[in-house]
Amino acid sequence: MADQSGGQRPWRCEQCGTLIGVERAGRMLLKYKTSQYLVRGEVMAVCRRCSAINETVVGPSREHVLTPVRG
Repeated sequence: MADQSGGQRPWRCEQCGTLIGVERAGRMLLKYKTSQYLVRGEVMAVCRRCSAINETVVGPSREHVLTPVRG
């Protein structure tokens, strides 16, 4: 999925296309009514429209994080 203007990427339900969240600056913004969540890493969400389970990875995964080697 290509970046939208401003570096934002919408996350949509794979079944019905409902907007679940928006990825911005390596974090996913999830909103529901008055609650807002900023998350990073492996994200799983149930679509509020069709109840499909959706998964994505946001930001660097653990495989991409470098740890210093001491010797």
